[in-house]
Amino acid sequence: MNITQIGRLGMLLMMASVAISCSDSNPLDSYTRVPFEKTETDDGTSDGDGDGAGGLFEKGNGTDSKPYVIMDGTQIKNMRSVLKSGIKVYFQLGADIDMAGIDDWQSLNGSGDFPYEIDFDGDSHVIKNFKCSAGDYPSFFGVLCGDCRNVGFVDASVSSTRQGIGIITGYLGLKDKGNGSKTGRIVNCYTTGEVIGSGAAGGIAGVLANSYDGQESYIKNCYSSATVNDQAASGGKAGGIVGRKVGVGGFIENCYAYGAVSATKGGIGGVLGQIDKNSDIAIKNSAAWSNMTGVDTSSTVGRIVGVSASLGSYENCYAYDGIVLKVNESIIIPSDESSATGTTFHGVAKTTGELEDIIVAWNPNLWKKGTDGYPIFQWSE
Repeated sequence: MNITQIGRLGMLLMMASVAISCSDSNPLDSYTRVPFEKTETDDGTSDGDGDGAGGLFEKGNGTDSKPYVIMDGTQIKNMRSVLKSGIKVYFQLGADIDMAGIDDWQSLNGSGDFPYEIDFDGDSHVIKNFKCSAGDYPSFFGVLCGDCRNVGFVDASVSSTRQGIGIITGYLGLKDKGNGSKTGRIVNCYTTGEVIGSGAAGGIAGVLANSYDGQESYIKNCYSSATVNDQAASGGKAGGIVGRKVGVGGFIENCYAYGAVSATKGGIGGVLGQIDKNSDIAIKNSAAWSNMTGVDTSSTVGRIVGVSASLGSYENCYAYDGIVLKVNESIIIPSDESSATGTTFHGVAKTTGELEDIIVAWNPNLWKKGTDGYPIFQWSE
């Protein structure tokens, strides 16, 4: 082999070496690679913002970073279509939603073994004219395993002969056989309208359930002006915020209610109707403006908690000093108390002005004084 042939062979070997070093096991590398912002999202779409499940939503792919964005009543009905067993699906309101005319709402997670996990961010919007009267645990969610925050339900109407109903959810978390992912939280929410149930009815939630694996179910920074009526012939549980507490752990904090609360026969509380046997709850910084009525003489009425109040712990709980409590048309005159030792718990009476100041002071960045004397959120209608 002469010098010229050796030189050519060296050149060929060098070119082969370069080609090998530039190769990549990923067939999308080099000039064929798809730009990052156009790569497929978790649901297989090719839009950087997600295509909203093929147009079911404004945009998004149902993940934490790209929630499905809801802009109207049709899209809110589409939520059911994308729920996945055992996988948390994320939603966000992009506008106020009017649900007038949607009269066939079935709770999103209200049947079977309640497999769905939901994260719902209202983004300071409201849902108007929500109605539900069918299915188990009538409410928006049914059984909320996950989170609901930053939303108002305005002029809602929920009614049923079943137990465990509320405007936002029937059950907050699972009652039993759960784990940490089967707990629920409602934060920075409010409701107006009416709730008519039979067994456990609340302005926010029908039942506040168990805690699992160190994860608690709770309601925080919420208020309700909804009227609540439990029509059960016996064992009624009606509360301005929650009708019934089951299981251990969980809390209600920075919440108040001012809608009238009543039950045919059972426990009636301005914040919570009843704490079940072998259960507990912590109620902190909470207040009641609600007039309360028990129709049957066996009913028990408490400004804060109606039945088994001694099972709970309390801190800074107050009630309007003009609240009217009635049992079978007889007026109940409560005494102030900072802790519960008996069946009911009444908290400490305050004037309207005092209650306004107390509630706004919970977080002045969130609360403000309303024009009708009741505190509201800074973003409330």
